[in-house]
Amino acid sequence: MELKPTECRSCGQSIVWMKTEAGKNIPVDPESLDAEDLEADATGTAPLFDAKRHISHFATCPDADTHRKPTKKWQYATIIAGNTQIDVAFSGDLLKVRKAPDGKTTQVQLAGQLKGRPRIIVE
Repeated sequence: MELKPTECRSCGQSIVWMKTEAGKNIPVDPESLDAEDLEADATGTAPLFDAKRHISHFATCPDADTHRKPTKKWQYATIIAGNTQIDVAFSGDLLKVRKAPDGKTTQVQLAGQLKGRPRIIVE
């Protein structure tokens, strides 16, 4: 990804886009770039965002909140069946299930509480 300056859609300040280690794009204030970043960009090696060196534009943009994704509101429950206790958390179409302490996979039957096609994460 080239470190080409562009404008923030909200406030109009100059920004550059960088990649995080997770491969996600993040807007960065160009003033926080150093010679090492520019040199890497000139050689075709995209520098990664480093929170210790770079300033995310989310920290300086007056309109940053308009770009944030809403946080999930989790509901928590404990399912008890006989001597088995299963801790679950659910939000929208996502259900998280913790594995039993003995490491065996825990099975949970969904009874129409979650709409659509639920995604299940076993922790």
